[in-house]
Amino acid sequence: MSQKLTFDESLGILTLTISANYSKEDMMASTLAVKSYQSRVERIRLLVDARSATPEMPLADIFDFPDEIYFDQAINRRNLLALLPPVSTRGRKQAEFYVDACENRGRLVKLFDSMEEAIEWLLKPAD
Repeated sequence: MSQKLTFDESLGILTLTISANYSKEDMMASTLAVKSYQSRVERIRLLVDARSATPEMPLADIFDFPDEIYFDQAINRRNLLALLPPVSTRGRKQAEFYVDACENRGRLVKLFDSMEEAIEWLLKPAD
């Protein structure tokens, strides 16, 4: 797995860039890295750039992830996650499934095709 986590202080956006194969274990490691920022901000605004990623997770793992990991790790439900999906058809379908699984559990996750739209959504005032 190859990932890079950066925080843009001026925008208040945390960006996770994934550029290789991506497994459930990798997703867990990413979640824990992102969680470390939770104590520093009221609401994490996370941009996940997975356009170069190759997901290697069965749909069952993707379905379970929001409950199994986010709940167990006490990830704030008010956090926002904007996802730029992998370019492959399979990767995009998995990303769409992940967004649905998260939304069905009350997570604020949305899929985007452009970086600009994703950032605009992340910067909208909180409801």
